[in-house]
Amino acid sequence: MLEEEGLEPVEIRQNFTHMSDPMREIEAALISGRLHHDGHPVMNWCISNIVGQYLPGSDDIVRPGKEGRQNKIDGAVGLMMGLGRAMLNSSVMTSVYDEEDIAC
Repeated sequence: MLEEEGLEPVEIRQNFTHMSDPMREIEAALISGRLHHDGHPVMNWCISNIVGQYLPGSDDIVRPGKEGRQNKIDGAVGLMMGLGRAMLNSSVMTSVYDEEDIAC
């Protein structure tokens, strides 16, 4: 379906490799006050349900987990997946203002 619209789907595995950096970045952004959203109660709930699952033998490689089936984390995991993709591509991102002469 996405291919028919000219979009290329990207598989993102929810493992330590793909989730650790974005999870740590979101935690830092929440603590520092850099992460703001509209206060949606479902996103608040999902974020509050996140429990860090650490790679055995490591204190700094983490992925999101939850305690109990009733505690959903889907919204927060989606946020991490999007941020993870943005972090991968951050070095190649450009601005139209860097490439074109914009006249007012």
